[in-house]
Amino acid sequence: MRELDYSLDNVKERVEAAVKHNRLYIEERLQQYFQRKKVQQDRGLPVFSFVGYGRSGKDTAAEYIVKKTCGKLAYGGSNSYIMAPLIAHSLRVTVEEAFERRHENRNYWRVFLNTLREEDLTIIAKMSLAKSDMLVGLRGKAEVPAIVKERIADLVIWVERPQVEQDYTVEFTRQDCDLMILNDRELTHYHEKLDRLLSSFKLI
Repeated sequence: MRELDYSLDNVKERVEAAVKHNRLYIEERLQQYFQRKKVQQDRGLPVFSFVGYGRSGKDTAAEYIVKKTCGKLAYGGSNSYIMAPLIAHSLRVTVEEAFERRHENRNYWRVFLNTLREEDLTIIAKMSLAKSDMLVGLRGKAEVPAIVKERIADLVIWVERPQVEQDYTVEFTRQDCDLMILNDRELTHYHEKLDRLLSSFKLI
C-alpha cells in the first residue's frame, strides 16, 4: 500500500481544487438537503446529530433507529463517508480508498474539513443531511452551535463509550451537547436507551 501525501503546507489550495472538481456533487447534495428539510418539516420529523469519539457507537445508533422506526427516519452515512469524494481528490486516490484509510491520518481530515467550512460552518452538516434525518460525526467546535442556531439539527447527542480512546479531532465535549447517552454495556442495553429517545419523540 503506497504512502499518501498528507502534507498540510498547501491544504487551502487542495480544498479549493477538491471543491472545484466536486462542484456538481456539492450543489446536488445541497439542493437535496433543502428538499429533504421540507419533507422533515411537513412530516414533523426530528433531526438527530450523534457525536462523540471514534467507535463510540454513533453509526450503530443511526442504523438501529432506521430499523426501529421502520424507515421513518433515514440515514445516509456518516460525515466522513459523505466528505470522502473531496478528500479522495486531494489525496489522488479512489473514494473507496480514502474512506477505508480515514483513520490513517485523522489530523489531515480534521484540517481539510475545518478549512472547507471556513466560509460556511454548516456546509458539511447540510451535505450529510441530503438523504438523511441523522447526522453522524460532527467534529468542529463551531459546528455544534451553528447547526443549533440554524435549526439544522433538533438534538445534539453525545455518545459516551468509556472503552474507546479520546479522539483529539473532536474539538468539543459532551458538555456542549444537549444530551449524553452512555454506551458502556451490551448492545441490547444501548438499544433500550435509544428506544427511550425515540419514544420521547413519539417515533415508536
